[in-house]
Amino acid sequence: MLAAAAFLSISACSNGLDPADPAAIAMRAADDPTAIARLAEDAPAPQAAILEDGQVSDAEYEQAVTADRDCVSVAGFEPSELRWNDGQLGFEVSANYEGEADPEAADEAFLAAVDQCWKEHSKLVGTVWSARK
Repeated sequence: MLAAAAFLSISACSNGLDPADPAAIAMRAADDPTAIARLAEDAPAPQAAILEDGQVSDAEYEQAVTADRDCVSVAGFEPSELRWNDGQLGFEVSANYEGEADPEAADEAFLAAVDQCWKEHSKLVGTVWSARK
């Protein structure tokens, strides 16, 4: 049985990030409400609604991670319940490739779906939230 799993927590590390990457910008913006609000201009709609007031509350952070988890579920995977790990809220998600004709392609599709959900629902919000901690 082949399976892939990931614990998805919302954080970004400045090591290796292109300065123009939205996550790098979000990290630099964490203490600047005006910069956070500017992030909303190019953010996916679910995150823009959170960022537009220039701050990310604990409740908004949880809302973003919950939306990310729900997206992964809608994509056909089975994420765990949300839990805290090292000060970050996240979830585990796994995929079973048993019976797949092309397990590598299935793994690529799994990783792409999980990544897309993260980018759409929680990447910037989580980065701003964790950078202000």
